[in-house]
Amino acid sequence: MMEVLDTGNGGIKLNSWIEIHWSFSLFFVCEMIMAFFTYDLMKILLVFILIGPIWLVTILMHELGHILTTQLLGGEVPNLVICPLGGLSLFGPTDQGPRGDLKVAISGPMTHIPMIGIWYAIYYLAGGSLSELLDTTITDIDNFSDFNFFLTKECVWMNIIILLFNTLIPVYPLDGGRVAAALLIMNGMNPAKVASIISITGMTIGLLFAVWALFDLLVGYVFSAIVTIIFASFLFYSGKDLNDLTNAGRFKEHPLFGRDCFNVNEISQSNGLNNNRIEESAASSNSNRDGEAQESENEEPDESSNMSETEFPQPSVVNDSGNDFKPSKDDLDTRVEGEIV
Repeated sequence: MMEVLDTGNGGIKLNSWIEIHWSFSLFFVCEMIMAFFTYDLMKILLVFILIGPIWLVTILMHELGHILTTQLLGGEVPNLVICPLGGLSLFGPTDQGPRGDLKVAISGPMTHIPMIGIWYAIYYLAGGSLSELLDTTITDIDNFSDFNFFLTKECVWMNIIILLFNTLIPVYPLDGGRVAAALLIMNGMNPAKVASIISITGMTIGLLFAVWALFDLLVGYVFSAIVTIIFASFLFYSGKDLNDLTNAGRFKEHPLFGRDCFNVNEISQSNGLNNNRIEESAASSNSNRDGEAQESENEEPDESSNMSETEFPQPSVVNDSGNDFKPSKDDLDTRVEGEIV
């Protein structure tokens, strides 16, 4: 049974290791206030279910992908803190280098693929079609059938957006930043340079989202503008923090780059594992060949195989005194010439 505990800092613990950050509650309250002044009762209920239980379960499933992969790779999972943008805890195996961290990072976004399939199946059974899915406007909700139709459609889009954001945007703390960092380090780039790239990319994308928020505000999409500017600020200042540490030469103090999996020695060990195995195999093969050569040297040589082309067995001849003697090569050549003549 899940136990609800007060953390003392505004958060809520669902059990001994899952905590809902206070920002999640603040985000939910703000969404409900804006929905109250914007929508009718049915749409307010739709927002309540989407931003409340469904959003929370979606984030938990996403984090479960990270957790299971970490445990399969032998890593430890600390307390999980849930915020509006996902989990704040950063975990993964520390003894498998950036390759292991890449597996953990990508496993979270991959959980949205089956969730998209499940929600689309329910949406299809509710009478939805692909062409209607592409129309993101929400019309009047008059009955339960309409409510189910729009709820499942929004759930499909929710998972699509989370999947794309966490794989295509290479900024920290999104999974895309972790994936980009692991890939660059795996390809031989220095971690300090990778940290600089991730930080500058984060600040740049944060500014682009701020421009998007300004555009939404100008055309009257106040709700969208507020959400976008919060997201833009989050990305920009996360990138700025990393950039400040990198410029000061202290990037290893950052939660992403200060872990053992991005340590230079760990990276070298991870990248050199296959080479070590090859070298061990080659050494073993050479040792076997040396042993065979030594055995062959210890064996007594075959006299017949050691004779040169000019050497041949010399016959024994009995002389007049009855003693055996071996004629020399000149004697044999003289005898052969005499017989030919």
